Amino acid sequence: MELGQSLRQIVLTSLEKALETPSTVEEKPVSYWANRKLLPEFSRLQTEGAFKPKPGDRSIDDIVSDIKADPTA
Repeated sequence: MELGQSLRQIVLTSLEKALETPSTVEEKPVSYWANRKLLPEFSRLQTEGAFKPKPGDRSIDDIVSDIKADPTA
């Protein structure tokens, strides 16, 4: 090889270097949204189901379809 080493020696040297280096796992940064806290009033309303769709509510897909069908409306 280039340094006059056998393939076996190159593999062993590489393994030794890999084992000497402590492996560190980088923690992914936590997004702002994962750390946010709801205001107490909003949290209470959410728990009570104030933001769940009610019978007769239109889905976002229906609204988008209407806009695409008539963009001037």
